[in-house]
Amino acid sequence: MRALVLVLVGSLVACAGAASSSSNSSEIIDGKASAGHPAVGVVRLSAAQSFCTGTLIAPNVVLTAGHCIEGDEIADAFFTGAGKAVADSSTDPATLGMLRHAVVEQLRYPTFEYFYSCPNAELDVALLRLATPVTDIEPVALGSAPGADTECTAVGFGMHEADGGEEFLGKREAQVKIVGAPRPTSLDVGAVTGIARHGDSGGPLLCDGKLVATTSCEPDWPYDVVAYGNVSAGASWIAETTAKWAP
Repeated sequence: MRALVLVLVGSLVACAGAASSSSNSSEIIDGKASAGHPAVGVVRLSAAQSFCTGTLIAPNVVLTAGHCIEGDEIADAFFTGAGKAVADSSTDPATLGMLRHAVVEQLRYPTFEYFYSCPNAELDVALLRLATPVTDIEPVALGSAPGADTECTAVGFGMHEADGGEEFLGKREAQVKIVGAPRPTSLDVGAVTGIARHGDSGGPLLCDGKLVATTSCEPDWPYDVVAYGNVSAGASWIAETTAKWAP
């Protein structure tokens, strides 16, 4: 499974594939189920019946992680809604009450390359263009990463370990904090009430209501943080691409 390959190289699995019993796979640990953050949704991928998390940043543009569409991976749809925790990660989000928005174009950040260490030296972000603008959800504005110890919110649809076993596709959020000074293309995040883990990649880090980073990978050291892509490093590219794609 693609998920297990990424775990072996120390990466945070952006995409949740078919259900696995691996004890290394986890979720936004602790935290809570969320019906908020309407601009945050599921990015459905073509290969291995997998998915990532993404955020609407313009009526027809979704921001996610670059490694979600690494190689020949294709994002075919973005789903909005709270979702519902289910045991099968291959479940069609449309059957969980989520609304499907077709993706017609995808772009990784120009210098992004697949990584074998974490954090990635390049910016781990990507943009998806929707076929039709979403008019009933307010997009999330982008911001710059604040300093160390600032508390923010992580959101994702990744795997959650419940009493009945592993669950997928339910929106969860947790309070987190920035650890140390942001790097040019990434920053580290630690837990307050929870933390992102495998299956939440592409999910946003929201600070004061602005999207400042996307879930990227789990560093080899230290083990209690998650690396996020620092979106301010790609602000010009994001703005130019969004303007080019304007309906």
